[in-house]
Amino acid sequence: MTDLSGNPLTALPPDLDPALLRAALRSTWGLEGELTAVHGERDRNFRVDATSGRYLLKVHNPADGDDVLDLQYSALEHIRSVAPDVPVPDVVPTREGHRSVTLTGTDGRRSPAWVMTWLDGRHPDPDEMGPTELREWGRMSARLGRALRGFVHPAASYPIAWDIRRLPGLRPWLSAVQPDRRAAVAAVLDRFDQRVTPGLLPLRAQVVHNDLSPGNTLVDDSYAFTGITDFGDMTTTALVCDLAVATADVLSGRDGILDLAPEVVAGYASVTPLEPGEAALLGDLVAGRYAASVLITAWRTRELGDAPQIDAEAYRQLERVLETGLDVLGERLAAAAGTSYAARLPYRRRSTAELLAARADAMGGQELSYEQPLHLVSGNGVYLQDADGRRYLDAYNNVPVLGHAHPAVV
Repeated sequence: MTDLSGNPLTALPPDLDPALLRAALRSTWGLEGELTAVHGERDRNFRVDATSGRYLLKVHNPADGDDVLDLQYSALEHIRSVAPDVPVPDVVPTREGHRSVTLTGTDGRRSPAWVMTWLDGRHPDPDEMGPTELREWGRMSARLGRALRGFVHPAASYPIAWDIRRLPGLRPWLSAVQPDRRAAVAAVLDRFDQRVTPGLLPLRAQVVHNDLSPGNTLVDDSYAFTGITDFGDMTTTALVCDLAVATADVLSGRDGILDLAPEVVAGYASVTPLEPGEAALLGDLVAGRYAASVLITAWRTRELGDAPQIDAEAYRQLERVLETGLDVLGERLAAAAGTSYAARLPYRRRSTAELLAARADAMGGQELSYEQPLHLVSGNGVYLQDADGRRYLDAYNNVPVLGHAHPAVV
């Protein structure tokens, strides 16, 4: 079982003197203006309306060290360099060229703080999102995942409770859940132990955003993305967990998950095709996200007192998922991933024998490179897959000098 006893969720957000904040902005960044508090689960965030423009002041939870700050700073820098069309904020340096300072709260705890550029837009209303918007939501989730592919950082491996892969580690918190809700959460945990944990082991893993929710995104009136914020839940985990989070969060509070969730998955798969093992676990992982929300908020309510109340909406959605049936939901999501991928092929897949015959007819006696023909049908990142489903590590031809998906080539 994963030990999450040292999770930063145990630390209360910083308690700050507004006069101190204004003085720090003036002396450190040369900014003066009105401060307006905006949402933050663990941190304190403020909109700064200064004469030179609008900014975001983020004061981190005292439990976050310099390594966590460097993780977020480095990730934002990486995304802007490889995918400048993905809208993320930029860090505003201090007058002395530093990226952050340390502020002391009214309770004596010290917190790192930094200023970022402000992203215009509004939080999307999920109830207004139809199939087109949900597919775009899935595509943005995949684009963000691709932007982080290849990014590594030592702080990205520390355990966080919001990593669905670590859901079994939250089982001790089941006692904090309301008694009439424990059976449903326990059912998800039991199935996760038996089916999901072993299935995640061979799947693709990387650093992911891990929190693409309506509260962490901004759109314009046409629902085009104008901003992605809050990189505080970033972690190294199975890539498919990121899609599960994006799907569960955008559908929280909505009926008809069986019809709506496939739209998100199809959009994602149109950018990043899913492997069969990933698609097979999606239904369970969506349920796992809702179960984690119930467990974490219940535990925080019990332990911290002023933490948010139990996420009743997450529980209601968990009930809907269980009523639908995890196998049924899983089949629909896997079909959406497969259909989306097949729709991208402009030709009919042929058997190896058919392909060999066509090759001989078109190319005569030109020899094959391998004694046994290698019939590759798909690829993603460093992996290629043959017609029988076997995966290969691609280190052929230009890969040693260019790597995979080099942004300049793409």
